[in-house]
Amino acid sequence: MSAIDMLEVGNPLEKKPKIFVGIALDRSGSMESIASSVISNYNEQIGDIFQRSGKADLKVFLVSFASDVQVHYINANVDNLVKLTKKTYCPDGNTCMFEGMGVLVDSIVEATKDLDDYSVLLVTVSDGENNQSHDKYTATYVRDKIKELQDGKKWTFVFIGATKDKVLIEEELGISRMNVANFVAGNIRSYNTTSRHLATAAANYLDTSIKVAGLGPDASPVMNNMCFFAGEDVQSENTDEIVSDPIDDSLINDPGISLVKKQFSVGSLDNKWRK
Repeated sequence: MSAIDMLEVGNPLEKKPKIFVGIALDRSGSMESIASSVISNYNEQIGDIFQRSGKADLKVFLVSFASDVQVHYINANVDNLVKLTKKTYCPDGNTCMFEGMGVLVDSIVEATKDLDDYSVLLVTVSDGENNQSHDKYTATYVRDKIKELQDGKKWTFVFIGATKDKVLIEEELGISRMNVANFVAGNIRSYNTTSRHLATAAANYLDTSIKVAGLGPDASPVMNNMCFFAGEDVQSENTDEIVSDPIDDSLINDPGISLVKKQFSVGSLDNKWRK
């Protein structure tokens, strides 16, 4: 029986791979017109993660950013997640995107500092540019952290935004243009289309991470953390812009973070992803 066959059958002696999923979600006022779609797509994607919780040790981080940063989850077990609602996602204010990304990155770095074998998927969703920042979180800080972590091959950074210039995102934040997808600002259909492609790529990422981890520490890596949307011509509806280029063949315990508000979501059992 091959190693891949063993993965399909399941090996009870294998340790579950540690996978950390982080989401930085824009909560600024301009997101209000697509708020319902943001909520529903987020809930569907977390539902997909829940379905894989039996095969991996999955931890979820969620922050949202507007004029401040709200921390919804830090290193949370999937079983403890509740669905996002209109009460827990209320767009308003400006966009301190760099701070939201920085807080999320620093939180995951803290959670993984004593680990050797793990992978991280960090997704930022925003319909605009950073127009408010505080403390240490600047574009330079975020870009330098992303470069440092990407180079270690364990971290995959993805950006979903209402910008047509993927090269600019690559230059400003250091996120590969192959990991960037676009939607039309304020357009629900366009946002839903891009979110579906994100969900598909994220599912592929999780499934591949689980299979590779099951092959053991000597397995050759088969994932490229710089080509998250590799091979997909992601076409957002109502726009001629290709939102993702096809592949080219050639904790929050820092007292200095004054504007971070801890907002741990709560809800009834009916609001959770139960089997």
